[in-house]
This record gives sequence, C-alpha cells and structure tokens, in this order.
Amino acid sequence: MLTDDFWIQPAKGFTDRTRGRTEEEILKIESTIGFRFPELYRDLMKIQNGGHLRRRAYPFEDGIQELFYNNAKLDPIFVGSVVNVLQELSEFMDEEEIEELAQTEINHMDRLIIVSSMYGHSYMCFDYGWQEETVRSEPEVCFFDMERGNGFEEYLRVESFEKLVSELVYYGYESTRFYIGIKSSLSIDEIIDVLAVQWSVKFQEHTTDRYGWFNFDKWFSGELEIISDLSFHIVVSPNQHRSGTYLFQNHADNTFVIEIVPTQKDATSERDSTEYAVVINNLLLKLKEKSVTASILLVPFNLS
Repeated sequence: MLTDDFWIQPAKGFTDRTRGRTEEEILKIESTIGFRFPELYRDLMKIQNGGHLRRRAYPFEDGIQELFYNNAKLDPIFVGSVVNVLQELSEFMDEEEIEELAQTEINHMDRLIIVSSMYGHSYMCFDYGWQEETVRSEPEVCFFDMERGNGFEEYLRVESFEKLVSELVYYGYESTRFYIGIKSSLSIDEIIDVLAVQWSVKFQEHTTDRYGWFNFDKWFSGELEIISDLSFHIVVSPNQHRSGTYLFQNHADNTFVIEIVPTQKDATSERDSTEYAVVINNLLLKLKEKSVTASILLVPFNLS
C-alpha cells in the first residue's frame, strides 16, 4: 500500500502535534479551507500529521530529481494553519503586485492550498483550479519556486496526489544509504559480536541521538573496507525507538536495522546501486552462516 512506508516516524514519539488526525479534525480543516483533501492525503494524515518522507525524489522530464530536500517535508495540518497562496502572498504584497505576479487572466490563487512550504523557497500546493473558471473537485499537485523567473514559477505539475506518491523514489544526495533488517532474539551486543567476526569490522558504541534521528539506549558504527577505493560506513541500531516508534514501521518484525553508506575515495569512479547490492548480498550470506535472518529493506533507486 502507498501508505505503508510513506512517513519517517518521529524518533521521540508522537505528540499531539504529530499524531495522526481524526476524521472529525480533518473535516473541520476542510470546512475552513472550503475544499476536500485527496483521499490518499487524508489517509496519510490520519497516520501521521506531516513530517519527513521516506522517498523524496520524482521523475522530471530530464531525469529523476530530489523534491523534498534540505529538511523539506509535508506540513502538519490544524484548523487555521492551512492557508492558500493568496493568503500567504497577501502578508507581504498588495493586490496589484499579486495580479502582476500571477500573469494570467483567470486568477484564483485562493484555490491553491499550500500543503508544504518545502525548504523555505517554494510551495507544494493542491490546485483546485486557480487558472480555471470552475472549481476542481479533485486537485492536481503543483510546485512553485518563489525565487525563479518572476518569483512565482511553476516547476512541476502532477495530475493527482496519488500519482505523485506512487512515483516517488528513494534517490538523490540525501538518499544514498542501504538498509538491512535483522530478525533475531539476540541482544544488540550479541548481534554486534556476530557482525564483528563475520564482517571483520571493529565497532564503536554510541549513545547520541544523531541530530534527532535516533532514540536508542545505544547504537554502533564501524568501517568495512571492500576494495582499495571503496568502503562501507556501517551503523547498527534497534529498529524500535525508546518512544515506541520505528525506523521502519512497515518492517516492525525486524529487531535491528543496519545502515550502510558506501564511500568512494575516487569521486570520479562511478558505481550504481546494483554493484553495491551484490556486495551487500555477499555480506548477508555470511550472516546466514550464523543463522542470522537478514534482508534488504531499502536501496537507492538505480538509474542504469
């Protein structure tokens, strides 16, 4: 399902702000803005009220590009917090300036509902027909850059929110890690002992929160040299945070998660994710020899 691993859950657990919205709460918000949200968006907001996406890149005409980067996320929704583009621009522009910015005869910016402020310089909107005579019942999704061109340049339009979500991929500068899940009754210290021997890695123990992404009693990291110009930075942690949320909630039966970050000394030598996956599969075979059940959870999208 499209909702299964859409969100990255908050490490410190859900609060009243981040918990999923109820049907009643969503109806109140929709009544305030005058539009009904797409069904998939409503379902996602019932699971978690905004946050970071697992898959953040989208296929543009000239190739796949990251959409949600530099901490961009879907905004949380509350009564009074969801605004349209007209309301947003009216905070610092007069009516004449807004008309000039729109550059269109039909201008219904109040039909552009902002669902993400992205990284602070653009908007992701549900478009209920801002350049049309009649209101759309099902919105398209559009992205506007507030710094390109005339200061209000559309750079992506997708026919529906469901299409957008279904075509998002794990790819880009912020999506280079490979993730492995481990199902085991062993403690994390015992798992580390197995990995240290089978993979010939010296691990170091940590108790930090990794800038808010972790919430564990402890986790481990180490370096594994594959060949002369390639090494893997390895992070091993529990899957479930102390708060009860997960790194991979759609794989909650996995006790531990191994994060692998390939590092190349020669930046001019390019390898795709398929090559890395072959090496990782060989590492998994070594764990199988010790009856440790491990499987790949997530790999970067491969363009080749």
